[in-house]
Amino acid sequence: TGLQVSDALLDASRMQLSYLFLDPKSSPTLVTEWLLKHPEEQHLQTIQLCWRELENTKAVGDLLQASGSSLESLHVEFPAGISEDAVMQNHLSLAHNTGLCALHFGGPDVRASHAFVSHRLFPWVTVMLSQVRSRHLQEVSFSLEITSVQDLLALDWARIDRDLSRAEFHGLMVMFYVSCERHGLEKDVRREIVDRLPGFQQRGTL
Repeated sequence: TGLQVSDALLDASRMQLSYLFLDPKSSPTLVTEWLLKHPEEQHLQTIQLCWRELENTKAVGDLLQASGSSLESLHVEFPAGISEDAVMQNHLSLAHNTGLCALHFGGPDVRASHAFVSHRLFPWVTVMLSQVRSRHLQEVSFSLEITSVQDLLALDWARIDRDLSRAEFHGLMVMFYVSCERHGLEKDVRREIVDRLPGFQQRGTL
């Protein structure tokens, strides 16, 4: 029995934090400070964060850097009400996450403000894509909310196509999950996205 207890304690001591979900009420600063003080816990494989109240991106940037090559999956949610200042004061970089396999951006509401999404939010997303140095990236997905197909024209598709068409992304799978207020537009939405990503389609799967 003593041996079993010892083995159990040994197994427990080897347990490591691998999944982190930061909801709108979480403090990324406190989490990051704790992780930086515990190097043995800096092996996060999945991070999911909700951007609603993140006014300063530095803490999250430090968190991503501390996770390094261990991070395999990153989910970034942009709910309604995201601060423009939070986007402008961007301290995030995926350059250190060389083991990244999946990247998901969810929640951009194109209906809310075409100018903000087009000139601030989505360019920020494409900058994150351009920073990826992982040769293990297999999947990138986007979730968008639109009123009509015309809303998709607000995005800088040329830049998105260029960033997704990098040689190291050969074989990449890209998925768009589009929620539209009007029904029956699935084919039109798909056609619009497909037509806007000609370069990527020569290298990956849409």
